[in-house]
Amino acid sequence: MNLLSALTLISTLSMGALCSLPAAEKNPAALAAQTKPSAYCYFIPPKGWEIVNPQKLTGRVQVQFLGKSNKGFYPSLNLATENVNLTLSEYVKAVKKIHEMDHNTTWRDLGKISTQGGEAQLTQIDTATSSGSIRILQVLLLKDNTVYILTASALKEEFAAYYKEFEKAFKSLNITPDLIASVPQPERREKLKASIANVTVQNLHTLEKMLGKEFADMGLHWQFLMLQSALLNSAASK
Repeated sequence: MNLLSALTLISTLSMGALCSLPAAEKNPAALAAQTKPSAYCYFIPPKGWEIVNPQKLTGRVQVQFLGKSNKGFYPSLNLATENVNLTLSEYVKAVKKIHEMDHNTTWRDLGKISTQGGEAQLTQIDTATSSGSIRILQVLLLKDNTVYILTASALKEEFAAYYKEFEKAFKSLNITPDLIASVPQPERREKLKASIANVTVQNLHTLEKMLGKEFADMGLHWQFLMLQSALLNSAASK
């Protein structure tokens, strides 16, 4: 699924939410105010991986990307969030307790890992499924009472082949209040601001192409969030 198709699905769901609002609140600006986050969390998935249909995501998962495999189980990276009133150490202990209750699962604390968003905790889960033995790595990053959980999974027998890509994605995990500000070069930030100034649903594909060509280094997840943010800003300005 391409980014614009995924965004179209989210926009459709948002319009459904708009229709369910009280009459006094039925305007795009009201919906934009409700849906715009105070912070954005994103990571850079491996090149060639595809974004998953947002309607297929479950629970607290915000986004998921799938790679390719000849074994029938696709390697994946997904980002989930959970609001907590715990320290990171307390949260890790709670996670450990949950996994230790499952006799088909082996859980390990792999220690700290540095990400763009700060120091996080890295854990490993090995579990048996109908598809075979699966290895899962999770990066747990706590900021402002929200735990950001970046999960990588693959068949245990294939995991070593994907490890470098997973590690690179983990280290790219970032949290920012401003997606444009996360672009390192000032001239690129200015060009991006100019490009999104007149974005509408009708010309969103033009922005998608520009982001894919000129901001490929920021990754598909950032591009997706940028498209979503531009669309919300467009709604709010009307």
